[in-house]
Amino acid sequence: MEATAASIVLALAACQPASLAPSASIGSADPSARAADSQRAHLYVSVATKSHYPSIERFRLANGIPAAKPDRVYSGFGGLIAVAGDGTLYVVTSSNVIDVFGSHDNTPARQIIVPSLTRRCHLISGGSSVVDGVAADANGYLFVAFLTYAGVKAKARRASPNFHWPCAGVVAYAPGASGKAQPVQAIRQDATPIGVAVDGSDDAYVADSEPAPLVDEFVNAILHPHKMRVFQSGYIGYVHAVATGRNGDLFIASTDSSYKSASIERYATDANGSGAPTSTISLPAGVQLLPAIAARERVLYVDNNYSSVDLYEADKNGSQSPFYSLPLSNVSSVAVGP
Repeated sequence: MEATAASIVLALAACQPASLAPSASIGSADPSARAADSQRAHLYVSVATKSHYPSIERFRLANGIPAAKPDRVYSGFGGLIAVAGDGTLYVVTSSNVIDVFGSHDNTPARQIIVPSLTRRCHLISGGSSVVDGVAADANGYLFVAFLTYAGVKAKARRASPNFHWPCAGVVAYAPGASGKAQPVQAIRQDATPIGVAVDGSDDAYVADSEPAPLVDEFVNAILHPHKMRVFQSGYIGYVHAVATGRNGDLFIASTDSSYKSASIERYATDANGSGAPTSTISLPAGVQLLPAIAARERVLYVDNNYSSVDLYEADKNGSQSPFYSLPLSNVSSVAVGP
């Protein structure tokens, strides 16, 4: 069922027009802030091209706009990505291996291995534990969302109370973790995690696709996580990706079941998870797959359909078209950082 649905969606996407050409830009009112931003900020994009297959391409941001060409390419590496506040890059290069790059490295300095939990979770042989999302905070803590499968997709079960690893959920690794290091925190989920985001206060947001599409907020996720808000309402459709922005805002990218109506809801820190969002970006008509989003300052970076990274005004309410579009090949993940 899932493979058939995906094939239909990809076929529809092939019929859509090419991505928009670069156009206008958003500026910061403070010239010194613009100068600092251009020196420190980068957009990281996981792509697959003929010359670098796969690769992570890093684009310098000036005034929120990515340069036309990357200033660094991590050739041969691709997948889900996250960037910490010191520029450490995390790349999920296989279902359970995370390569870690220092801020000045083009090759991995270390790896983190997520163990397979099929036997411990009492699931039949042939399955595995799969990483479905990663996020990093300013201090280098890495949050990993994962699910344990059993051959074909099976309902994840809770681990026994004395076992640190859950069968599905989110774990947090300390900065510098490598190999088969144990996480410093684990958040158990009885749902199917598909993504994770973390804000400046280390509150984690876990996107779930089953049994119902929603996003759970866990405050103080490293030291003492507890669920605070659940984002689930008529305003949110099928959840595809989540991101956090300035001031702790949460962005949820969702579509209807046909993938033809899409929006990105923004929730401020005082918003009710079951109520109306603080603002909503209604995306242009047409197939929208939304595999990844990222936010920085007043700009939202959106991977709509694997062929570009489109820029939107993050705080604007209502219908929007991208004010800038960076055409790329086979985009699968995006992140912003130093």
